[in-house]
Amino acid sequence: MFEFSLLSFVFAVVNFLILVGLLYKFLHKPLLNLIEKRRVAIEQARREAAAEAEKARRAREDYERKLAAADEERDKVLSETRQSADAARRDLLEKAKGEAEREVANLKQTYERERREALSALEEEIAGVSVELAGRVLEKLVDTGVESKLHAQLLAELDALAGGDGQPKRPGAGGGGLPVRVVSARALEGAARQAIADRVRACTGGDTEPEFKADSALIAGTRVEFGDRAVDASLADVLAGVRERVAALGGREQQEQPEGVPAA
Repeated sequence: MFEFSLLSFVFAVVNFLILVGLLYKFLHKPLLNLIEKRRVAIEQARREAAAEAEKARRAREDYERKLAAADEERDKVLSETRQSADAARRDLLEKAKGEAEREVANLKQTYERERREALSALEEEIAGVSVELAGRVLEKLVDTGVESKLHAQLLAELDALAGGDGQPKRPGAGGGGLPVRVVSARALEGAARQAIADRVRACTGGDTEPEFKADSALIAGTRVEFGDRAVDASLADVLAGVRERVAALGGREQQEQPEGVPAA
């Protein structure tokens, strides 16, 4: 049986105390130090994790702000771009419209000018052809009877002028002041020439000697020129009337044409 022995008890107590001391020194204290280090490391890691989390939160908020600012800037840029595009489009349209209107106005002016020039050239050509045709017709109709009638008409007009119905009754006797030229379609001879010369002197009131000249352009008849005044009894006067008539008809057509409406 187990017997109590004081020596054994003391020995056991001493061994236990030694074991406790050894355990405390070599196991408990290092274990506490290890636990403390682990706790400090965990706390440090927790603080670092919290700092990183805060940094990440701030970075996310900053990113969100930048993203919102980028969206706002994008919307602003898009709006300004649309406005600039609309303004540029309107400006281009206005410029194109102005250019088109100016081009149309220039084309209208060019058309009107060319039309007037063509019409004027056509009128001149028609007048020339009309006068030429009239001249040819008159040349074919001229005979001695026509010449006699035109000569009689000229003498009658000169008689009326000498009787005080006209102006060339001056500069008076003594002559020499008023040059007179007699132009006839054919050269005047004999009595016809003398009759005209007598009436010229009667018209000028002196001994004026007229200058006689032949000009086939008169076609038939005679024209007496007193300086800047003339007594015309020739068929050239008829051609002048034809020319004036054609010109008058052309002018009337231009006046009757409505403004801004091209002629057909």
